[in-house]
Amino acid sequence: MSFSETHTFGDRGGCAVSVVGSAIATAVVTAVFLATEGIGIAAMGFVVALLVSMTVIGLAVLVIGLPLARLLESSGWERPWSYPLAGFVLGGAIIFIGAEAIEAPMRWSEQCTPFLLVGALPGLVCGSLWWWFERRHAEHREPGDPPGRER
Repeated sequence: MSFSETHTFGDRGGCAVSVVGSAIATAVVTAVFLATEGIGIAAMGFVVALLVSMTVIGLAVLVIGLPLARLLESSGWERPWSYPLAGFVLGGAIIFIGAEAIEAPMRWSEQCTPFLLVGALPGLVCGSLWWWFERRHAEHREPGDPPGRER
């Protein structure tokens, strides 16, 4: 059984909306933080953050998010909080693993919390958007029902 047969990948464009929406939110927050440096720096920060976050979030959704959605769907663990929580935890884990790969081992401290939030908050937004635009519609659909037919 594939993602398209079970409709895990999405019938309503929820995957694209969740990636683009969370990337835009990340870019806006980046621009707001850089606004004190001037409008040019904030605009450049927005563009760079948008491109980088769209790439990272898109890859994370393809490699981690879609298999996780399939697992949650097949196991019956889909809840309104399960996708945002998974996005939060896995987004923070991606940053932690990336920091471990680039630098010396990270120790849990107050200084590493903001870095973990760089991945955790976009993951939370992405998981929330994925639930809202895609999976909540599938909540009442039986496995054999065609897309768009909720009970």
